[in-house]
Amino acid sequence: MLQNYIKIAFRNLWRNKLYVVINLFGLSVAIACAIVAYLNYDYSYSYDSFHENAGSIYRVIGMRTINQQEVRQGIAPLPLGPILKDEFSSIENAVRFESDRSIVRYRDQVFNENILYCDPAFFNMFTFPLKEGSVDLNNKSGMVISEEYALKYFNDESPVGKILTVTYSNGEKRELAISGVTRKFQKNSSIQFDFIAPYSILADVGLAEFDNWSHWTGSLFIQVREPGSVQAIQEHLQRYVAVQNSANLKLPLSGFLIEPLREVALNARGTRSNMLVSATPPSAIIGSIVTAILMLLMACFNF
Repeated sequence: MLQNYIKIAFRNLWRNKLYVVINLFGLSVAIACAIVAYLNYDYSYSYDSFHENAGSIYRVIGMRTINQQEVRQGIAPLPLGPILKDEFSSIENAVRFESDRSIVRYRDQVFNENILYCDPAFFNMFTFPLKEGSVDLNNKSGMVISEEYALKYFNDESPVGKILTVTYSNGEKRELAISGVTRKFQKNSSIQFDFIAPYSILADVGLAEFDNWSHWTGSLFIQVREPGSVQAIQEHLQRYVAVQNSANLKLPLSGFLIEPLREVALNARGTRSNMLVSATPPSAIIGSIVTAILMLLMACFNF
């Protein structure tokens, strides 16, 4: 009996070959769009989730009131990170980082590069595995290079121990030895870098004053031992608004906000003075999902 039903079905399909091919093609396109929409959603909402400590890392940003609207500022006062670390035992690590564009020379190669300057706990907080060498961001004469840029500068040679000459915007020069090479990391990372060097170098060359509340850091992250302590930290942060505003009258803050690491990339497009990579806009994600659902419904109805 079942074989007869199958034969009848195939005979009907064969009689309407053109109609069947058109509908199958439409269904295939709809399924393909649904898969792409899902992959787009999964990619965008999994930003920074590869970090082992992702669930306990938060970003501290400033808030400003402009035209009676709250505006997010990606920057934070430069002295704030170490102060929070000292005042809260629940904060395991506090990491600031700032990027600076400098001239980098190796032998006869000269490039204009973007270098990320970080506090020593950067590699303890974030998961960027090393390919070779070691990391010590307390060492002011060392730096870390990405695998991609190691190939750019040194081809197949090991870059560990090689010395690069860095010329800063104020004319200061430093010779930095490469201590380690990071492996290629995932593209859905809000933190992207080619070189990493100790933040203290910027103070040494006169581009940062760690005790000056009028100076900003590009990003400030904290790692907490207990997520339940975040609310108390955020409430405590408000006492520094007056300190910050008295030191910097041109950019007054109305408060501070703590946001989870996994939300940083999704909120990046609505954040001013943001140095981190942003994810696909939510409107584009939702739009592709709605389109895929409508196409699937139309393809199914045609059948």
